[in-house]
Amino acid sequence: LTARGARVDRVVAYRTLDAPPDALADFATQAAAGALDVVLVASPSAAGALVRALASAGVDPSACAVVCIGPTTADACIGYGLHVTAVAAAPHDDALITATLDCLTHGRSPV
Repeated sequence: LTARGARVDRVVAYRTLDAPPDALADFATQAAAGALDVVLVASPSAAGALVRALASAGVDPSACAVVCIGPTTADACIGYGLHVTAVAAAPHDDALITATLDCLTHGRSPV
């Protein structure tokens, strides 16, 4: 674009950051103890981080029920061997919360 005379301003609107190691360790401990009912996953990169945290605690990914924000994230979770219990109807927080509540109150089966 610049070569064709356009002024280009690069704005980083989204970037992926790793979770702090102590947060992952705490999560892994809770997962290993079976203390989690469901985990909300809002991006494919979060699915990868989830699987790495579970592996560090020796937890089989399929033992962790997840609710995903959308189909792309659900596909990533399934690819990682996670147990996808529900997928939000739309890619936003309210839909993710609704899917989670539905999952917890109605015992939704995996998709």
